[in-house]
Amino acid sequence: MSWQYIFCAAIVVGMTAGFILLYYHTKRTSKQVIREVQRQCDNVILQLECLININVEISPIRALPRSRGWAASPDFLHQVIECARRIKPPVIFECSSGLSTVVLAGCLRNIGEGHVYSLEHDPHYAERTREVLRMQGLDLYATIVDAPLKEVTLGAWRGRWYDLTKLPELLEADLLVIDGPPFDSGSPARYPALPCLYQRLSSRCTIILDDAARADEKQAVSMWLKEFPGLHVVQSNGCEKGCAVLERRS
Repeated sequence: MSWQYIFCAAIVVGMTAGFILLYYHTKRTSKQVIREVQRQCDNVILQLECLININVEISPIRALPRSRGWAASPDFLHQVIECARRIKPPVIFECSSGLSTVVLAGCLRNIGEGHVYSLEHDPHYAERTREVLRMQGLDLYATIVDAPLKEVTLGAWRGRWYDLTKLPELLEADLLVIDGPPFDSGSPARYPALPCLYQRLSSRCTIILDDAARADEKQAVSMWLKEFPGLHVVQSNGCEKGCAVLERRS
């Protein structure tokens, strides 16, 4: 791991130097700029620390996919690992496949049991994730469920959500990770997750929602709490893009 630490340290130093040069170049001395520079540097360090911790936790045999862009951030993935380790869920449901699927499968392998079923609407992306799972030797712990988006009406909500036809029946999940579908499938796009899957969640299920700092996700959480009295928020925000953790209690 020594080269990885050196590489990460080099990135941190390089980005910090860049921020400092930008700061002096613009000749701005406001406290707002100083706070933003500090915030950006702190976030870079946090994401690198979480990425290193993830590699230690799941011991991948090949390099993991990128954790930038549309992928879940390292701090969110680390939060998911912590929940999985605490709950030790026999069954995990996931909305949207990718790096998070690989991380969950690696965590289950270390636990010694469990399986994640990941809903994916994009056939090409589904096959990419399957290939990564095979390369990592994790395909026994995860199934990518082909779930194209279909028109759904849930009360006043109308949009597209995953087709659950190929999700095996009689499964009861103890952990639900929500990181999809795309925002343009409805508003709020991730609201249908609980109305459509609630009957398949255990009475002590934990729900983790990514991107919880966005207005759409905040609205979804508010709607869930009104519709499902058994839900309780145990964490709100935190993580680079926001993270909400809810628990279902009898």
